[in-house]
Amino acid sequence: YLLLDPDPVLAFLHSPAELPESATGVVLCPTFGWEDTCSYRSRKRWAEELAEAGYPTVRIDFPGAGDSGGSPRDPGRLEAWTGAVTGAASWLRDHGCSRVAAIGIGIGGVVACRAVAGDAHIDDLVLWAVPARGKRLVRELQAFARLADAEFPDPHAVRSPSAPEGFLNVSGFLLSDETLAGLEALNLLELPMPELAGGRVLLLGRDRQAADPKLKERLARNGAKVTTAVGPGYSDLMCGPQSA
Repeated sequence: YLLLDPDPVLAFLHSPAELPESATGVVLCPTFGWEDTCSYRSRKRWAEELAEAGYPTVRIDFPGAGDSGGSPRDPGRLEAWTGAVTGAASWLRDHGCSRVAAIGIGIGGVVACRAVAGDAHIDDLVLWAVPARGKRLVRELQAFARLADAEFPDPHAVRSPSAPEGFLNVSGFLLSDETLAGLEALNLLELPMPELAGGRVLLLGRDRQAADPKLKERLARNGAKVTTAVGPGYSDLMCGPQSA
């Protein structure tokens, strides 16, 4: 565990057999909820392959999710998620990495950008299916929640207590009203990210959806070298966890 404030963060370290003299470390950020569950094995294998290629890689669970400390009902979840990415990047720096890259999918990518804007020691980014505005992510989560409720109605099921007013229950994964408001207000086009000057950013789309062109333009204005790609395989990554 990384003993961070306010909650301990579960972190798995995948180490190369031999650490290169000037190693680049990688923080592999989770996404949220069902997507986190579906992509878990793929992200684990991704981290293993990065380590085999010589990149020390840390996989984390966000506070209030997975096996990290805290609850989704706690205040300040967006800040805690950002602190988890920042803390993991600092840990890699403190343990011999001269450069750090962060990989984020969906919400994980948004949080990684927020960490960079908060002066996290992150040099490079890989952002997969990351929109410029958090509102889009929230709309997708709300739509998924409605779809799941409609697809699996079970009047005979023993239901858990309903979520508090304003909270969003996405197939059993909870987002508080505060966290939803924070995500909705987040606009990556307005975040200052001076740490990326001279760094590299890889923007991946989602299967046939291209990466957000406005985000590409904004990152390039920050001085980053931005590359875009289609990002095939997203649907396979996010299919049922038994098949992903």
